[in-house]
Amino acid sequence: MAAVKELTRKLGAMSLGPIHPERLDPAVEAAVITRLGVRMRDLFGVHHPLPLGPDAVVSGSALLYALVDDPDWAPNDLDIACRPSAVPRFRDYFMRHGFTLVLVKSWDYTGNDVLTVEMWKPGPRVMATALPDMFRHLNQASVAAGLPPLDPRTLARSSDACIQLVIERDPARPLVFGCYDLRVLENTFDGHAVLVNYPSHVKRRSSTLAPPPPSGVPYYWKHVARREERIAKYASRGIQIIQ
Repeated sequence: MAAVKELTRKLGAMSLGPIHPERLDPAVEAAVITRLGVRMRDLFGVHHPLPLGPDAVVSGSALLYALVDDPDWAPNDLDIACRPSAVPRFRDYFMRHGFTLVLVKSWDYTGNDVLTVEMWKPGPRVMATALPDMFRHLNQASVAAGLPPLDPRTLARSSDACIQLVIERDPARPLVFGCYDLRVLENTFDGHAVLVNYPSHVKRRSSTLAPPPPSGVPYYWKHVARREERIAKYASRGIQIIQ
């Protein structure tokens, strides 16, 4: 952990750097999409395709897992980076397929507070009328982020598996910017094409780090501690951290 902390300190001033998205060979791309679909069915029991598109893409550890095809680890969640325009159709999708909402929060490592996360989990529904304080809190967080009010019919259950809807509210920023500590996680699947932003990282199972949160953001040390945990997690999965 001390080594990760020192590496984080050294890379604190690193810029985003150039991104040159690369589309996979068609046969490789088809295999990646198949692995991603199998993992989604294993986690959530859902056989219906996600309503992805130009304004909503799969990214993060689930897509990296499908890209590297590593039998030694598997993700328990699925990240979907999206614009506010995609939120209504994803909420409808989740509710139609038995997902329930557990969390709404706004955060951003750059200090701009332009990311809102909704966490959805599979399982039985709990009527919001039975938990009015929880629903009111989640609904206020959604409205405060400039998103549509929540449907009052569903709330949450306990489950390890979840889908995180990461809503990018700044139209000038790429969808996956500011979402991850490791650049190797910044790949996208829009329902048709898999784009790899850092091909050399994926091929070598390595990664540089995104800049840490600025010291002035709320709960700075909590962000730093969680960042170190995430970096250590991926190092344990065989990702080589590049200085």
